Amino acid sequence: MPQPNTARFILRLLDSFKTNEDKIAVVDQNGQRQTTYKELFTMACRVEGYLQQKSYPPHSFISICLPSSMEYVAAEIGIWLAGHAIVPMGDKYPKERIDYIMHHCESPLLINDDVMQAIMKTEPAKSYVLPNEEDINALFYTSGSTGAPKGVIHNFRSLSLPIPLEKFLAEQDLHVMGATMPFFFIASRTIFCIFFRGGHVYLVEPEIVKDIHLLENYLALHHIEFTFLTPSVLANFQSKSSDLKLVMSAAERLSNIYFKDFKLINHYGQTETCGAGASFVVDKPYDITPIGKPGYHVKYCIMDEDGNEVPQGEEGEFCLKGNLTVGYYKDPISTEKLYKYGWLHTGDIVRELPDGNLVYVERKDLMVKINGQRVEPGEVETIIKQVNGVKNAIVKGFSTKDRQFLCAYYIANDNISEETIREYLHSKLPAYMVPAYYVKMDSFPLLPSGKTDRKALLAPSGKTKGIVRPPYAEPTNTVECQLCEAFEKALSLDHVGIDDDFFELGGDSIRVMEVQTLCPELTLSSQMIYTNRTPKKIANACAHTEQVSYALQKDYPLSQTQLGIYVECMSRQGEVVYNNGMLFRMNPAVDEDQLSRACETVVEAHPYIKTRLFVDSQGNPRQLRNDDEIYHQSVETLTQQAFEKLKPELIRPFDLLNDRLFRFRILKTPEVLYLFIDFHHIIFDGMSFNIFLQDLKDAYEQLPVKKEEFTGFEVALEEGSLRKTDAYTSAQKWYKEQFETIKVSSLPMPEKQDSHITYGQEYLELSVDYNQLQDAAEYFGVTPNVLTTTVFGYLLGVNTHAQESLFATIFSGRQNLKTQRTVAMLVKTLPVYTKWDQNTTVRELLQTTKQQLMGSMSNSLFSFAEVKAMNNAINSHILFAYQGDLMSSDNDLFTYQPLMENATGEELAFEILRSNTKLILHTEYHSNQYTQSFIRRLMQCYNAILEGFLYSESEDIHLRELPILTDDEQQAILALGTGDQLDYDRSETIVDLFHRQATLRPDNIAVVDEVSEITYAELDRRSDLLATALRKADVSTDTFVAIMLPRRKEFLIAVFAVFKAGGAYIPLDSDLPKERLAYMLDDSEAHILITTSTLLKDCQTEQYYPREKHLLIDDFDFNEPSDHPINYAQPSGLAYMIYTSGTTGKPKGVTITHEAMMNFIIWLKKTEELQAGEQCAIHTNFVFDGSLFDLYPPLISGATLHVLSSSLRMDLHSMYRYFKDHHIVGLLLTTQIGMMMMNDYELPLRFLMVGGEKLTTFRVPSAMKLYNCYGPTEFSVCSTFYQIDSQRQYNNIPIGRPAPNTLSVIVDNVGRLVPRGTVGELCLIGRQMSRGYWKQDELTKDFFVDCYFLNGQKMYRTGDLVRWNEENLLEYIGRIDNQVKLHGYRIELAEIESRMSHCPGVVSAAVDVVKQGNIEFIVGYYTSEDNKELPAIQETLIAELPNYMVPSQLIRIDEMPLTPNGKIDKKALLSDELMSGFNIGEHILPANENEKKLFKIVKEFLERKDFGVTDDLSLLGLTSLSAIKLAELANREGLNIKVNDILRCKSIREILINEQSIGKWENGYDASKPVIVLIQGFTYYKKLEPLISKLCKHYSVFVIEPFDDHYEAIFNEEKLSSRHVVKFYIDYLDACLPSNVSVEMFIGHSFGGELAYRCAVRWHKKTGAMPKVCMLDSFAHVANIAKEMPIPVIESPTPDEAADIEEIKEWNRHLRQMQALKDDRDLPTYEGDVLYFKAEDLSMQLKTIQIDVQALAQKKQADLNSLSTLAPHISIYPVAAGHLTMLDKQFCNDYLSKIDNIV
Repeated sequence: MPQPNTARFILRLLDSFKTNEDKIAVVDQNGQRQTTYKELFTMACRVEGYLQQKSYPPHSFISICLPSSMEYVAAEIGIWLAGHAIVPMGDKYPKERIDYIMHHCESPLLINDDVMQAIMKTEPAKSYVLPNEEDINALFYTSGSTGAPKGVIHNFRSLSLPIPLEKFLAEQDLHVMGATMPFFFIASRTIFCIFFRGGHVYLVEPEIVKDIHLLENYLALHHIEFTFLTPSVLANFQSKSSDLKLVMSAAERLSNIYFKDFKLINHYGQTETCGAGASFVVDKPYDITPIGKPGYHVKYCIMDEDGNEVPQGEEGEFCLKGNLTVGYYKDPISTEKLYKYGWLHTGDIVRELPDGNLVYVERKDLMVKINGQRVEPGEVETIIKQVNGVKNAIVKGFSTKDRQFLCAYYIANDNISEETIREYLHSKLPAYMVPAYYVKMDSFPLLPSGKTDRKALLAPSGKTKGIVRPPYAEPTNTVECQLCEAFEKALSLDHVGIDDDFFELGGDSIRVMEVQTLCPELTLSSQMIYTNRTPKKIANACAHTEQVSYALQKDYPLSQTQLGIYVECMSRQGEVVYNNGMLFRMNPAVDEDQLSRACETVVEAHPYIKTRLFVDSQGNPRQLRNDDEIYHQSVETLTQQAFEKLKPELIRPFDLLNDRLFRFRILKTPEVLYLFIDFHHIIFDGMSFNIFLQDLKDAYEQLPVKKEEFTGFEVALEEGSLRKTDAYTSAQKWYKEQFETIKVSSLPMPEKQDSHITYGQEYLELSVDYNQLQDAAEYFGVTPNVLTTTVFGYLLGVNTHAQESLFATIFSGRQNLKTQRTVAMLVKTLPVYTKWDQNTTVRELLQTTKQQLMGSMSNSLFSFAEVKAMNNAINSHILFAYQGDLMSSDNDLFTYQPLMENATGEELAFEILRSNTKLILHTEYHSNQYTQSFIRRLMQCYNAILEGFLYSESEDIHLRELPILTDDEQQAILALGTGDQLDYDRSETIVDLFHRQATLRPDNIAVVDEVSEITYAELDRRSDLLATALRKADVSTDTFVAIMLPRRKEFLIAVFAVFKAGGAYIPLDSDLPKERLAYMLDDSEAHILITTSTLLKDCQTEQYYPREKHLLIDDFDFNEPSDHPINYAQPSGLAYMIYTSGTTGKPKGVTITHEAMMNFIIWLKKTEELQAGEQCAIHTNFVFDGSLFDLYPPLISGATLHVLSSSLRMDLHSMYRYFKDHHIVGLLLTTQIGMMMMNDYELPLRFLMVGGEKLTTFRVPSAMKLYNCYGPTEFSVCSTFYQIDSQRQYNNIPIGRPAPNTLSVIVDNVGRLVPRGTVGELCLIGRQMSRGYWKQDELTKDFFVDCYFLNGQKMYRTGDLVRWNEENLLEYIGRIDNQVKLHGYRIELAEIESRMSHCPGVVSAAVDVVKQGNIEFIVGYYTSEDNKELPAIQETLIAELPNYMVPSQLIRIDEMPLTPNGKIDKKALLSDELMSGFNIGEHILPANENEKKLFKIVKEFLERKDFGVTDDLSLLGLTSLSAIKLAELANREGLNIKVNDILRCKSIREILINEQSIGKWENGYDASKPVIVLIQGFTYYKKLEPLISKLCKHYSVFVIEPFDDHYEAIFNEEKLSSRHVVKFYIDYLDACLPSNVSVEMFIGHSFGGELAYRCAVRWHKKTGAMPKVCMLDSFAHVANIAKEMPIPVIESPTPDEAADIEEIKEWNRHLRQMQALKDDRDLPTYEGDVLYFKAEDLSMQLKTIQIDVQALAQKKQADLNSLSTLAPHISIYPVAAGHLTMLDKQFCNDYLSKIDNIV
C-alpha cells in the first residue's frame, strides 16, 4: 500500500502503466519496434526479478550501459522497483570511463547486453518496492574539473520536481515524443513526462540525430509532436512535418533562431537541478535569447561573489533553492561549495531584464557546453597529458553566434601529431568531449603571476598556423564547387579546396547537417560526408550514387489501389460508381479550336491517362502503355435542346478491358460552349483534377505545360518494389497489430428492409465554417481531416449505442514531392477504428485518431484489400471523406455545371466539401434502408457533435459532456416520450379500491379457482382476519411476508392480508429448488412465510427457515368474526418484492411501492375497460410480475378473476375451451403462448395482452383488441403498450407509447438523449419506478441513475435497445447483451427471428449461434402448422436478409421449449437431442462434371483440401482479388463464370447454379403479394425500371433477364424456335419459384410481350392455372410488320444522328433474332385475360430516315385484329407515346391501375 511519503514519481508511473496497458509506450529500432505499456512494465518486472535473485543490499547503485532502447527504459524502472538507484552510462563509453564509474560508486552490477539477455529469461517479479521521496533515485556522472567524472545524486523528490515541460505538453495535448538525447543526460528524464500522459516515446537512433536530413525526415515520418533539439541543430533545421508542435532547446546559447511552425522553448537547467531552472517561449529571433523565468517550484537569486543579491539589470551568478540535487557522491567539499550560502550555485552568470526574464551571459568557471553536453576542459586536459610525448595541454571552449567548440592547445615532442592525440581521446572520452581543433605551441602565454593566460589563447581560424591544410586545389565541376562553398559557409573559412578535410577544418556533426542543408540538390547523406570528408571524394560518391529509375516497359502491374477498384468494377459492371465526370460551361470568350488543342496538349503532358487495361495469361489485370497513340480532340455542334437531352447521358459506364479510360467532349451549342471530361477512377483522383484543370488553363493560355516525370506507371512499379522490402513486412505487422482482431459493425440499424438497392443523397451547410475548423484543429494539434473524421467515428458510436466505431476513410497517397504533378489514382482507402470510454476527453480521442490515421498512412503499403482479407469486419460500407482542402474547380475560363450525382454505392457515405469558407456535409446512402428524415437527423447530429468539439470550453472536456442535440431537439424528444396525464386519488392504495368494491358488490364473486370460489365480502373479511394476525406478529410498513401457496383463492387472501397489515409480499414458487427458496427467504429477511402444511412438508422449508415463522393458512381459523376493516397500507410503503434472475447467479429482489403499483393498475383498468360482473382470468405464474396484469384490475372493478390451474395453463386447447365456456373477456399471455393461441384458435376474448418477449406474428379476431406490452419488473410491470392494427403488415411491431404519468427516453452510453430514429437504451422515469434492489446499493446505483437532462429525477436503465419510429412509437430492437458478433458483423438475433416468423406456415421461431470447432454458425429453429417442413424459409430469408444473417441451417421442431415464465428456453434448443440433425461441417463432394472441374480449380488455387461444393469459399480464404483470377481460370476451362457470381454465391454449387441463372426476384419474394413474371425479351432493364418499380409496390415480381444475356450461353442451337425458349423459361420458373406458388400474370414489352403470352399458355397447360397476360406493344406476327431498316451513311454525323444509327442497328439485330426464332405455327389461342397497351406514336422518333407511318399503322392494326381472335378476352388500351417512350414513368401508374383491376 502506498504510504504518505511514497515517491510520487513512482506512483504516477505505475498508474500510467495500469491506465494505458494496451497503448504504445516506446518505439525504437528506427521506428520498427513498438512496445506497449504492459510489455514495458513486464520487462521492468523481469529486471526487478533478476535483481531480487541477486539479493543486493537495498539502495545499491546499479549501472546501465546499453544502447538507447526499450530495454534501457525498462532497466531504469526495474531498478527503481527493486529498491535501488540507477547509474546511467552510454554504450559508447570507453572502458576506462566505465571502470572508473563502477569503482567509484561501488556498483555491484553493470547491466549490459549480456546481462540483458539473462534478464529476458527471468520470470517477472510479482511484487515491487515503493520507494520514499528521499530514497536515492539516480547517480548521474558529469565531467569533473579534476580529470575524473563526478556523480550528481538525485532522490525521488527532486526527480518529481515539476518542470515547465509538463505544462507545455498539457497545453497542446501532446503525446508523441522523439527522444534525441542519450539516457546518461539529465534531459532524458523528459520521456517520463510523456509516459505520465500515456503517450509514445520514439527513441531516435544516434546516427539519425547526427544527420540533419535523416532527422528531419524521421520526425515527419513518425509524426513526432515534441522533441529536444540543441541550438546547433536548430540552426540548420527545416521542419517537414505539420505534426511537430513543440521543440525544447537547451544547453547552449540560442541566438537568432525562431520558428513559426512550432512552439520553441529555450530552457535552462543543469544535471544538479534535474532539469529545473528557467524556460522562455521564443516569440521572435533574438541576438541573445532569454532563458526566461524560473518556475514556482524553485526560488532563485542572482548573487555576487559575496552571496549578496545584485540589483536588477546587473550581472551575477544564478542560484536556486528547492528540491534539487542532494550533492556530489563522495565529494563533500564540492557539495559544500555547490550549496554555498544555502543556495545551489549554478556557476552561470546571468542578468535580469526589465520584464523579469533572465539572460545567460557566460560560465563563471571554465566549463563549456558542447552540443548540449557540459564539458569540464580540465578533464580533457588530463587525458591529453596522458599521451606519451605530450608535455602540457590546455583545452578551451569557444562560442560563435551559431556554434560551440573545443580547441586543444598542446606542447609536445615533434613526433606527436594532432591525429595521435585525437585517436587517443576517442578511445577515452565520449565524442562530444573530443576537441574539434588542435593547435601545437612551443609554450603557453603567461600572466605576471606566472599562471597561464588563457585569455591570450585565441580562437583558431583559417590563418592559424596550427591548422595544416593541403595546397589549394580548385573545384573541377559543379558538384565540387557546391561542396566547397558549403564548407566555407559552414566553417566560416575562405578558399576551401577540393582536398580539404572537413573534420580537419573543424567540422563536426552539427556542421555536417549545415552542409546537407546548403546542398539541397545533391543526394547527400551524413554518412557520405563522414566517410569521404573532402569535397573531391564526396562529389565522387555523389556521382556514383544510384538513382532509382525505371526503364520503359510495354505493360505494367496495377497498384494495390487500382486492383481494389478493378475488383469492385468487375463485380458491378454497367454502373458508373467510379466515373469522375464533370461538365464545365466555358467563358463566352473561349475559342473552341484553341480549347481543343489545349486538351490535346494536356493529354500529351500526362500520357499515362492513355493507358489501357488487359488481363494477362495468368489472369492478372495489367495496364498497357499507350503513349504513342495520337489523341485528337473534336468539337461537336448541336442544338441547345439536343444538348439538354444528351446531358443526362454524358456519364456512361466504362468497359474497363475495352474502352479508353477517359472521355473528353467539347459541345458547342448556338448559345454556350461546354467541356465535358470524364475519367475512370482507376487512373484518376481528386488531386489529379486540380493538376489537370490548371494544366488545361495554362495550355489554353499558351503557357508551357511541363510533362510529368513520375507517372502512374512508376507509381505502380515503385509500390511493387517497396512491397518486396522490409517496409511491407513492417506495414503488414502494423496493420495486424492495429486491426486484425477488431470485430465491430458501425452501420446504423436500417429502418427499412427492401432488398432492391436504391440511392439517396442529402446536403447540409454546417454551422461551422472552414476558418473555425482550422482554428480548432490547430488548437487541438490535429488537422481538419483528423478532427472531422474523429467526429464521424464518434457519431457512429452514438448511433449504434457503442463506444467504438469502425469505418473507412481516404487519403491522397501523395507523400512525396515527385508526385506533385502525377495524374493517376494515388488515393488510398484506410480503415479507421475509434474507441473511447466515459473518461475520454475530446483531445484524447482526437490524438488517438490522429496517431492511428498517421500510422495507417505511413503503413499504407499494406493495401486496403489486404486489410479486408485479414479481417472481414473491415470494409468501406461506411465511408468518410474530408475534401475541405481541395480547391474549387472554377476559374476564369470555365464554371462547373452540376451533373446527375452518382452514388458511391456504399451504404452510408459522409463527405465534407468546401465552398469558399462554407463547409457542406454531403451524404449518400441506401434509400432502401434509411429514410430521408433519419439521414437528415444523422447529419444534424454530426453538426451538433462537431460544434461540441469546436466550442469545448476546456481542452479537458470529456466526450460525455458534449451535446448531441440542440436544446430545441432535446425538448422535442422529451415531449415525444411523455405519456398521457391520468388523474386519480394518489392518497389511496389498492386496499381502498378493493374495499370499495367489496362494499358496493359484497355478493359478487371475486375469485374462482379449480376448487371453489369466494365473494368480495368474504375475501375482504378473511383478509382482515389474516391481516390482524400479521399485525400481532409485528408485520408493519415495509415488513416482508413470503407467500408460497397453490394457485387458489388463498393466495389473494394472503396478498390482501399483507397489504392491509402494511407489509409487502414476496411470492415464492414451491417448484423452485430448495436452495433458491432458502436464499430468497434468508436474503429478504422475510418476517413470516405463509404456506400450507402440504407445501411445508414437500419443500422442507423447516430445514432452512424457522418453524415458528411459518403461518400455515390451512390451519388458520377464518371462522372468527372480523371486528372492523383493517388497512395500514400507505402509498409510500412497499407493496411487494419479486425476485428476478441476477448476473451474479443469485436472484435479486426488486421492491415496488403501492404508489408505483397503483399507477399501473389504474391506467390498465382504464385501457381494458373492465366492468363489474365481467369474467377475467390469470394465466401467469404468481411469482412473475406479469401476474399483476390480471390479479388486481378485476378486483378493483367488481369483476371476477378466474385463477387457471397449473394443469389448465399448460393445455392450450383446454384453456381455449375454458375461455369460451366461462366468457372470459381478457387476460395477459406471454408472447410465445399468445402467438400460439392466436395461430391455433379463434379466441373469444375482448382483449388480449401479450408481453415478455418480442412479438413477431399475430392473427387477431376482428372482435378482439390485441395489445403488445413491454415493461421491466423494475418499473411496475408495464411501461409502454401498443394496440395492434389487425389489418396492417409490420416489419417490427412497436411496443408503443409510454404509460400514463411516465416518461420514456432513449439515451446513449453516457445518458444523453439521442435523436429520433437512433438506437439507444430505453430509460424510464415516473411514478412506476421501483425503489431499487433489496440490499444491493451498488447495483441500484448502477441501474437507477441521475437524469442529467431533468434535474432531480432518477431514471431506470432497462438494458433494452429501442428507437422511435417515424410514427412516434417505440420499437424494440433487442437486449444490449443479446447482440452477437459473427464474422465481424453485429447481429440482432431477434431480427432474424422476426423474419422467420413472417414466413408462411411458421408458428414460432428462435435463432441462436452454434459453435463447431473454431467456426460459428447461425441456426434457426421453427415450429410449423401441421408440423410440416418448410424449405421455402431459406429462400425467403436469403431474399430479405444480408447473407451474413441467413441461418446456415434450419431445424423444424415439434414444440418450442419454454422456460417456467413462458419464454423460449434457448439452452434447451442446444440440447444434443435437437442438435442431432445438425450437419454443418460435412463436406459435400462434387456431383457432376462441372462441379468436379471447378472443385479441382479451387482446390489447386486456394491450396485447400478440407472443403466441399457447398462450403463458403470466402471462409476458406477467397478474396475479391483472388475471385478475379479464379473466374479467369474457370473460364479457360469452359465454365462461363463471372466475378460477381463468385463474390455473391460463394459456394461452388451455388456459383454453377447461378451460371444458368436467367432471372431473379426484383425486390425479394413476399408471400403476401401476388406473383408476376416479367420477361424482358429485347428490352433492357433501364427502360423497364419505372414499370418494375411500380409493380413491386403491389406484387412479388420475378424478372427474366434480357434475351441477349443468355442467348449464346443457353440457346446456342441451329434450329431454335420460340417454343424452345418458352419451354426453358417455364422449366426454369418451376425450379426457381417456391412450391405451390401461383403465377398471377406474365408481362412483357415488345418481343418480351410475345414470350409472356406464350409462357402463360404453357404455364396453363403445365399447372392448370390461368395466369393473366400483359403485353406492351407486342406483335402476333412480327415478320409481317417489322422489316430491317437501311442504315444511313453520314460522313460526320451529329450526336443525334449517331444515336439514330445505333438505334437502327440494334433494331435490325433484334429483328433478325426474332425472325430466326419464328415458330412453324402462329401464336396459340388463349382463353385467359390479356391486357394490351398499344403505342400510338409510330414515328420511332428517328431523325435520319422516314417511317411510312400510315402503312405501319395498317399492318399493326391487322396484327392486333389477329391477336384479338386468338385471345378473345383481350382488353386494348391506346397509349399516347412511342414504342419505347411508352415505358416512361408517367404512364406506369395507369398500367398498374389496370393490372390491379384484373389480378
